[in-house]
Amino acid sequence: MSNLLPQYKKGKVRKEYYIRLGIVFSLLLSASILISMVLLVPSYILSSVKYNITYGQLEDEKARMAATPAGENPEEIIANVNSKLAGLKGEKLSPVVSYDLFGVIIGHKPPNLKINAFFYSDDRSRTTISISGVSENRESLLLFMQALEREPLFFSVDLPISYFVKGKDIGFSVKIIVSENNDEDDEEQ
Repeated sequence: MSNLLPQYKKGKVRKEYYIRLGIVFSLLLSASILISMVLLVPSYILSSVKYNITYGQLEDEKARMAATPAGENPEEIIANVNSKLAGLKGEKLSPVVSYDLFGVIIGHKPPNLKINAFFYSDDRSRTTISISGVSENRESLLLFMQALEREPLFFSVDLPISYFVKGKDIGFSVKIIVSENNDEDDEEQ
């Protein structure tokens, strides 16, 4: 089909097409902006309310801290309150088990004995360390147990005799009760 429109009319039609295309694009853009603003309003309101509440709490806390006597450290106050609560409960404040105890145990370990796990328990009456592992033979397990029994840090070392029944690759579990005077030494350090 032949084109019967003159060149200046073709330019006019093309210009009108681009104007309509621009109008449609701007309408879609403004509609999407309007929809996004409507969807963001609830989030803005919620965050504004939360900000006001948090700011109010901050101001209240500043006023409360200004009312406390000068020179008091909040961390010291917390530690003091915790120690008083522990005293009211009748609990002793247990010191963290010293890594030196584990170092002593590992220092007595023979080369052909493998320690798989340490378990630490601190009750009101005693501190207990349980060790589990595998020994290649009875002799190394016996040497390990005797070395632990000679250690003055430990009150008692309990290894059931049933572990010595097997000759090789002996799985064992040793229960060690730590001496009471050891806890006092740790607290002094």
